[in-house]
Amino acid sequence: MTTPTGEAPKRRGERTDNSVKKLPNGKGWRARPTLGTDPVTGKQVRPTKVFATKKAAQDWVTEQCSQWSTAAWTPKSTRTFDEVADHWLTLRAADPSIGPNTVRADRESLAYARKAFGAVPVQKLTPAALADWSAKLTGKDGKVLAPATKRRAIVRVKSVMVHARNMRWLTYDPAADLDSPEQRAVTATAADDIWTPEQMAKLLDHVTTHRLGGCFALTLLGLRREEVVDCAGRTSN
Repeated sequence: MTTPTGEAPKRRGERTDNSVKKLPNGKGWRARPTLGTDPVTGKQVRPTKVFATKKAAQDWVTEQCSQWSTAAWTPKSTRTFDEVADHWLTLRAADPSIGPNTVRADRESLAYARKAFGAVPVQKLTPAALADWSAKLTGKDGKVLAPATKRRAIVRVKSVMVHARNMRWLTYDPAADLDSPEQRAVTATAADDIWTPEQMAKLLDHVTTHRLGGCFALTLLGLRREEVVDCAGRTSN
């Protein structure tokens, strides 16, 4: 395209200013920061939002610029929890290291969150809303969930929200501090009873080689880890 004089039109330079302007008729202040260039579209990123006060508008401009500079900025989106969960599950299913049974279990655990706020945009979910949901989490007909089932439902929600943050669909993770009693720190005594993969492999090797039926039965009855290892050692001697 050329001008009537045959010259190529001058390209408009990119803006570098941040705008905070008062709207007519006292309708508030419009904030419009100039953040940079979108690497996908090649267009300048200049989000707009209206605030009741000038200070609130200026604070938002500062926040947006800070998020952009730290690669934490995300555009306004209506992407729902269901859509983010579906995307997360799709990637899980495509991962050869994750079996179909695990993906199916993940999908079942997410059913509780989907029922509560599946259609809600993830950008509208707040820490308080998620905490209230986890506190009131129940099964069908209001029945109390087993602790392990409740924990899995909460953990899967946290995984989906981390995924949304990683995909830049959220500027922050509202589920970062979401917790349940079953997820609290393990005491020193309980930690001593946790089996390492090497210890479990050693026990199974002894069970296979020496037919430690009695010792293996005791593990199912709650025998402590070191007692079973000692039992396996004595039998192998």
